[in-house]
Amino acid sequence: MFFFDIFVPIFCKSGLRKRLFIALCLLPLCATVLRAGNEADSLMSKLWQYAPAYEKHISEYKAKFYVKCVLEAKKRNKLYRYIPHMVSMRGNRKKHIIETFSELHYTAPRIYDQKITSMGGTTRRVWKGDGRMPDYFHINVYSSALMYDKLISPLAQDGRKYYRYEVDSVWADSAGMRHVKIGYEPRRKSFQLVTGYLVLTEGVWSIRELMFSGKSEIFHYENHITMGAVGAENELLPVAFDLHGEYKVGGNVLVGEYLAKVNYDEIHAASEASGDPMEKRSKYDLTLSYTLATDHNTEPDSLFLRTPRPIPLDSTEVALYEEFFAENSRRKPRKAKRSVRFWDEIGDLMLTRNTYTFKNMGVLKVYPLFNPLMLSYSANSGWSYRESFKYNRIFSGDRWLHVVPRIGYNFTYREFYWSLKTEYIYWPSKRGGLILDMGDKNRVYNDELVNELNDMPEPIFDMDKVHLNVFRDFYVKLLHTWEITNGLQVDAGIYVHHRSEVDKSDFTPIRETDIDLSRYRHAYNSFAPTVKITFTPGQYYYMDGHRKVNLYSYYPRFSVDWEQSIRGIFKNSSSFSRLELDVQHSLPLSYMQSLHLRAGWGKFLNQGEVFFLDFENLRRHNLPTGWNDDIGGVFQLLRRRWYNASTEYYRVNATYEAPFLLLPHLRKLSQYVLNERLYLNGLYMPHLLHPYFEVGYGIGTHIFDFGLFCSFANWKYDRIGCKITFELFNR
Repeated sequence: MFFFDIFVPIFCKSGLRKRLFIALCLLPLCATVLRAGNEADSLMSKLWQYAPAYEKHISEYKAKFYVKCVLEAKKRNKLYRYIPHMVSMRGNRKKHIIETFSELHYTAPRIYDQKITSMGGTTRRVWKGDGRMPDYFHINVYSSALMYDKLISPLAQDGRKYYRYEVDSVWADSAGMRHVKIGYEPRRKSFQLVTGYLVLTEGVWSIRELMFSGKSEIFHYENHITMGAVGAENELLPVAFDLHGEYKVGGNVLVGEYLAKVNYDEIHAASEASGDPMEKRSKYDLTLSYTLATDHNTEPDSLFLRTPRPIPLDSTEVALYEEFFAENSRRKPRKAKRSVRFWDEIGDLMLTRNTYTFKNMGVLKVYPLFNPLMLSYSANSGWSYRESFKYNRIFSGDRWLHVVPRIGYNFTYREFYWSLKTEYIYWPSKRGGLILDMGDKNRVYNDELVNELNDMPEPIFDMDKVHLNVFRDFYVKLLHTWEITNGLQVDAGIYVHHRSEVDKSDFTPIRETDIDLSRYRHAYNSFAPTVKITFTPGQYYYMDGHRKVNLYSYYPRFSVDWEQSIRGIFKNSSSFSRLELDVQHSLPLSYMQSLHLRAGWGKFLNQGEVFFLDFENLRRHNLPTGWNDDIGGVFQLLRRRWYNASTEYYRVNATYEAPFLLLPHLRKLSQYVLNERLYLNGLYMPHLLHPYFEVGYGIGTHIFDFGLFCSFANWKYDRIGCKITFELFNR
């Protein structure tokens, strides 16, 4: 600035010449910046050329994995204990240490099976951070996406679209190999883009270090990854992690410092064959990737301090243990006042999520009874609140019992819903078991009887006292489920409905008639054998002991659902047949981009006296369940009555999901959006809706999901509505 202040007035009398002189002086600096940018792009081009091969070079490895974490509550208030993911801090203690020793088994493309073999520390609860802390250690640095497609990597093949690169420094090691440090930063603000640097080795074009940092609304992180040495067997794999995480919510700040070390026992390249070559195993069986067992030890003693560690404890960490052991030795059991203990238990039940393990009796998960995150709104159902509980128990031979009670309330319609689903799997290798599902289903609409009475020349009832159009639906479904062969599932059983009027009618005749009045009653029943066949070609799975666990498939899922009601089994039961076909498929188009498709057809056949047009695959959702409700295959604005108005339907749903669609240039908004979605839903009902369309746009964030929809019925504009569900702490 001094140079310009002195010399510019002397040599440049006019403003134009002054600006020209400044531009000429800055030209060398601009040229230097451009050369640095071009050099970085040139180096990254080499890395992008090698990265796809390096990403797939390792097919499998087994390793010992050690993690040391020091947690410190920088700020705490009265809300601290009720916020998910916060670690319990005893008294005035603000610091804790947690250590885990794990077995890690990786199988390409990205199956990380990490099982903790022992754990110690000064607190029982492992900090989960933003809910996915292990993902920060499950990193393939050469992949186009980090953390299971949650972040776009700077090594993505089209990384120039998202990042700027610049050479920071260059040096040579003792062996004469040249290393380059390249910094990168996102071109736009987004929680799915990161900032940091990488260290690249020229010639071999592999990475020695990778650092990436980012944030969400409540979580900030910085992850430094050290890779193996050039020429070593673990050259393409991480050997150490240094992770800093900072969790800020409700005026509370919790900081975690993680150090991790990976020691590899086995590394198999893609060209090598691991395991027993004589063992014949289906290509869909991924059991070898899911074989580790967990053994938690959360009660360390003083001997734990002398356990050999890949990363030794420093004096501060040793002091944390010593203070913990001393505190435990002098702590005397103290009985709390009964009233205080009672209100503490009530507070935990109302505001926190708890898991209770009962010896020889299973595990019970209880979600908070007062949880604003379970509140949702949709244009179709209005405001709703839902709650659920889960009970699991595993028996000998890996037989298991799973019980899930659910309750919910719709404030708009003042309707209470409940369900109780119980599964007992007695043949775990074939997913064979019994399912009992019962509850209070959707309100069912039926205008057939009311229209019939209104069409009579003379009324036989006082129509102001007849309410045969809206019914409660209590149901019981008992099924036997069995996977005949991989991907082919058959569910067969009995489906029973008891449908009763919401508002009780008065069927006192106002005139004499020869019409059979038994047709008009307060309740209607149905008893129906039902069969559902589901086929998923190419179903990948693994065996957890004797239990078969299905994973995913690259092919569509097909299902056929048939129900045949039998007249006369129960009092006032009717006869009908229902048949539905359904196809669902999710297509990954690119990293973090996907297309979800669903198509279906349904029809009621052989209708008897009085029946209800209540389909299984086309139904109203009383309690919306968030971003992934039936892969977007839901009609958000379809009025309640239409679901029970036609004997036949054809439907198609398409949802396109990507991180950057409409908001990439709105910098202040786009950084908070994790994913955007475009919806297109179509429905055809003969003689009623031909056709019905919905188009929509949605965004997903860490705090809430929001969707805006517009519907068209019979080629005419119908209405606009929105949907919102809260997702804080759930992502």
